[in-house]
Amino acid sequence: AAVLREPYLPAGASFEAVVSRDPKRGDRQELSLSLRAPANGRVTFYAPRYPAYAYGDVLRFGPGDSVSVRYGRYVLGGVATRVAEGEGNRLRGALYGAKRVFVGTFEAALPREKAALLAGLTVGERGEFSNEFKEALRVSGTTHIVALSGYNIAVVALAMGALFSKFLSRRLLFLASLGVS
Repeated sequence: AAVLREPYLPAGASFEAVVSRDPKRGDRQELSLSLRAPANGRVTFYAPRYPAYAYGDVLRFGPGDSVSVRYGRYVLGGVATRVAEGEGNRLRGALYGAKRVFVGTFEAALPREKAALLAGLTVGERGEFSNEFKEALRVSGTTHIVALSGYNIAVVALAMGALFSKFLSRRLLFLASLGVS
């Protein structure tokens, strides 16, 4: 079993954290944060649905904010203020941005549950399903399709890259990976 490393928060001082992964959205946002010095460690922060946060955002927390253990992880309690954007890896940020564009397009063109299902199948996004739809997926035994399909696409693209990297230029390899995926 993985051992949790307890994060450090400076006593009586404000501190900052960077959103280190694409936020999980639903009725609220689940943010994975990397704490900045003088604080250190990794924590989860549950934020309201709005304002929407993104990978690479820098959030400031107050001196009274604290960490507790919930759901097998360290959870930061408090109020966040965004102080900067785009502080993460540029490539990762661009990929998360492309994913958000896809999901936004699905949400604009389709009813909520159909958009969530398509986003799950194509990019592995965990959308907002109604309880009835979740139950229908569970009863039909198809829950795993939504959970794994986006991951499977990534695996196929990586396999294509490994298989043809010696024969194709990077550009052709990228296009072939997109076509097969």
